[in-house]
Amino acid sequence: MEHDRYYIEGRPSADVVELSREESHHLIHVRRGKPGDAITLFDGLGNEYAAEILKVHKGAAVARISATSAVSRELPYRLTLAFAPTKSAAMDDIIRQATEIGVSILQPVYCENSVVRYKDFPAKSEKLRRTVIESCKQCGRNVLPVIQAPAPFPAFLAGLRASIVLIAHPAPDAQTIPECLAAGGNPDTIVCLVGPEGGFTDNEIRLASSAGAHIVTLGPTRLRAETAAIAMLAAVTTILSRGATP
Repeated sequence: MEHDRYYIEGRPSADVVELSREESHHLIHVRRGKPGDAITLFDGLGNEYAAEILKVHKGAAVARISATSAVSRELPYRLTLAFAPTKSAAMDDIIRQATEIGVSILQPVYCENSVVRYKDFPAKSEKLRRTVIESCKQCGRNVLPVIQAPAPFPAFLAGLRASIVLIAHPAPDAQTIPECLAAGGNPDTIVCLVGPEGGFTDNEIRLASSAGAHIVTLGPTRLRAETAAIAMLAAVTTILSRGATP
């Protein structure tokens, strides 16, 4: 039987833990948790904890841990999504669904056609991290994806180290994702690059190609940025789960 999942910050030092304000609110007011209920805790580092609610009091929930286990639901390779930030609702969709798919690193990049550029990324990253936590609670992951600080596109490319780099762009000579993955063997690190609504510029495509990126097509239609990101990730993970064949 699956139990409700709640996030705790890091490995607990004792068997009795008090949930954070956000998690307590969810348990008490959303899920109507009560003493004696069985729940599952996870620490974002790969561990799950079987626990029981001890008490709820003044908006705080306390639980007792009865068992600990290391449970991995991670992909067998490191998957990075590098994407141009979008407006809030679309950004939340990207973060949530990329987390569910299994992305390890979420890397915002500022492109020449980027419209959204953060003035206060630390504040924004806290909101994005909350979305990551909620997604991990839902999908069962026990490791939180890392949200990197935004980087200018050229600087990101300069520091790029990966087995395969794919950049989505509707070029006439673009390859399909299966073709690129078939040529890459069994990659241990994959980077998927998705541009802003205005797309990548010719200069950015040249830079990416020089850095070893493969230009790939996502089909005959023009996709919104958030749709392109998830379509690309879903294609990569589905193909690799079956074996990369064209």
